[in-house]
Parts: sequence; C-alpha cells; structure tokens
Amino acid sequence: MQLYGPKELAASLRTVRENTIKIVEDIPEERYGYRPTPESRSVEQLALVGSRPLPFPRALILARHPPATSVARG
Repeated sequence: MQLYGPKELAASLRTVRENTIKIVEDIPEERYGYRPTPESRSVEQLALVGSRPLPFPRALILARHPPATSVARG
C-alpha cells in the first residue's frame, strides 16, 4: 500500500474544496441557514469547513453571508 505524500494530500484537499464550492453554488442563498436537526451544522457552516484549506473562498463566503450570532449552550 502506498501512502499519501504531500503532493497527493494537497491535491486531495483542493478537490474537496472545489467540490464544496460547486455544491454551495447549487444551493439557493436563502437555504444557507438550513439545518436538518437543531444539533447539525448549517449549510453555511459546512461550506466554511470545506473551504478552509485556502482562505480566499472562505473569506468570499463570509463576505456574502456573515455567520449568525452564536447561541450559548447550557
């Protein structure tokens, strides 16, 4: 079995980022706050996680859709 090297890992992260952006672009903006359950992350939160390897897409999403204020958990 051959292990991932740095180039393969970087390529994999780029693929995940690119696919995340494509999926988010297909979702209407008014649905970015959707959560299947109250404990789940929203579409927006999942998009931000998927776009973290490169800061520019994350900054672009944040500029268009600032995160909602967080709710304190008890």
